[in-house]
Amino acid sequence: MKRDVIDNSLKGKDKILPDSNNLIGIVEHGNGDQRVYQILGVDYNGVKYISALPSPTHLFLSTAVELYQISEQRKHNNFPDCGKKFDKPNFAILDFEQGDTHECFTDFLKTRTSSIIMLVSALENFINQQIQQDYTYTWFDKKKNIHKKWNHDEIENSISFNTKLKYVMPKACKLKDLWTNNSEELSIIQELYNYRNEFVHLKTKSEEEWKRYSETFDKMVKFDMNKAIHAVIKIMNIISPEFVIKD
Repeated sequence: MKRDVIDNSLKGKDKILPDSNNLIGIVEHGNGDQRVYQILGVDYNGVKYISALPSPTHLFLSTAVELYQISEQRKHNNFPDCGKKFDKPNFAILDFEQGDTHECFTDFLKTRTSSIIMLVSALENFINQQIQQDYTYTWFDKKKNIHKKWNHDEIENSISFNTKLKYVMPKACKLKDLWTNNSEELSIIQELYNYRNEFVHLKTKSEEEWKRYSETFDKMVKFDMNKAIHAVIKIMNIISPEFVIKD
C-alpha cells in the first residue's frame, strides 16, 4: 500500500498541497489504527480547509433528522405566538399578504419538504453501498419467459428505487424475510418515496393557480415524518448492525 500510494501521489511544492480538492489522507490514530481517507478541501479567504469526507448516507440522514427537528420547533415554538386565534377554539391564522406567505409557515414547509427529500437520498445511497460490486441481480421476465441479469452498475442506474428496495436489497444482503418481518416499515418507506417524488417532480393538479399544489402539501403535512425516520434507521441497522447509533 505504501509503495502504491507513493508512486501514484502528487508532491506539493514548498509545503503547498497539490492544486486539488480531492486528496487522499493516510492517518494513524491515537490507538494505532491506520486508515486511508478521502480528503476534501474547501477554499475560504485564501486558505484550503481540509478534512475527511463524511459518509454521504450519514450526511444526508443527519440532515433529514435536523430539518425535521427544525420543522417541529417552528411549529411548536412559533405557531402559537404568531397565529391569531378566532372564536373557534381549534382555528388560528398566520397572516399573509398578496404574494407573500407567513415566514414561520414558510420555514415549516421548507424544512419539512427538505427533510423528506434528504431522508430518501440517505436511503438510496445506503442501498447502493450495501450491494456488492460483484453482485448480479437475476429476475425472471414472465412476459418474455427469460431470465434477465443486471450487474452492479446496471442495478444502480437502470433499476427503480422501489425494485431495489423491495427485491434487490434483500437478496443482495441475504435477508429474504426482511420485508416479511418488517412490512409496516416497507409501507412507510414506500409512502415516503412517493412524497419525495411529488416534490422533486412537482406537477400541477389543477388549472386554477390557487389550488395546483394544495393536495400534495396537505398529504405531506399529515405524513408522520418521525415514523419515517425511525423506519429508515431500523432497516439500516437490520442490514448493517449499528450503522446508526441512536442516543
